Amino acid sequence: MYDWAIWAALIAGAVALGIGIARLVTQIAGTWRQFKRTRRHLVKELDRVTAGAEAMAAKLAATEDVTGRLEVSLERLQVSLTRLRVLTDALDEVDAMVRRVGWLTPYR
Repeated sequence: MYDWAIWAALIAGAVALGIGIARLVTQIAGTWRQFKRTRRHLVKELDRVTAGAEAMAAKLAATEDVTGRLEVSLERLQVSLTRLRVLTDALDEVDAMVRRVGWLTPYR
């Protein structure tokens, strides 16, 4: 007597199950696409960060090379300044001696 109600309930359950499965498959596919997209962007960003780190390492190496050259140049500058002080002191001594001797000689 109520066979149609049982069949209607079975059909409604099957339709609901089919809709649920379809929705689940759609969600899984969307999640998988988002995962692949995120992974692709993550790899790109990691490549960018790696390239930046390599560039920074190269600049640091160049800076260390320049620092080494600057230290050598600074040492040479210190030697040159020491020589300049010695020569300036010698010139001051000669100038003082010439003034003493010049005081004794008559002007023309």
